[in-house]
Amino acid sequence: MTTGQFASLEGKTAMMWHTTGNLTAVKDGAKFPFGVAMLPASKQRGSPTGGGNWYLFKKSTPQEREAAFKFIKWITAPERAADWSIATGYVAVSPAAYETPKLKSYVSEFPPAAVARDQFKFATPELSTFQTGRVRKSLDDAIQAALTGSKSPADALKTAQTESERLLKPYK
Repeated sequence: MTTGQFASLEGKTAMMWHTTGNLTAVKDGAKFPFGVAMLPASKQRGSPTGGGNWYLFKKSTPQEREAAFKFIKWITAPERAADWSIATGYVAVSPAAYETPKLKSYVSEFPPAAVARDQFKFATPELSTFQTGRVRKSLDDAIQAALTGSKSPADALKTAQTESERLLKPYK
């Protein structure tokens, strides 16, 4: 649990912005009524996406890839995804999980469990690459430079592209 979560569960915080993966801990730990809402919007809604991804590596053996794929299919099956969502609060990995009797029942008893799922219709794909944090920082810096006027948008993006290519050169 994070410090913010402790403060919130102790009734010392009015609002908390946190991962859905914390929802069950908050539900189980809060001794007071609480709500969950979609992120606020100005001109349009949006939603960050993230979480863990599953990868099959090109340089693995055929047996390793087969075993990994078998495990991924098992761990992401609707019943298992429903169990994981209920146990943690994370959004289930597929719409089929929300059609399982157990997750349907859970959502009907605890509607906040569906808020993040319902917000996905406003989501855009996440940036996913090697060195994601560093590549994202170069893009964030470019956006900041363009917004503050310290660089033109074209120059800012050119700088971000150059930095990203430098960071990713070892992976080509």
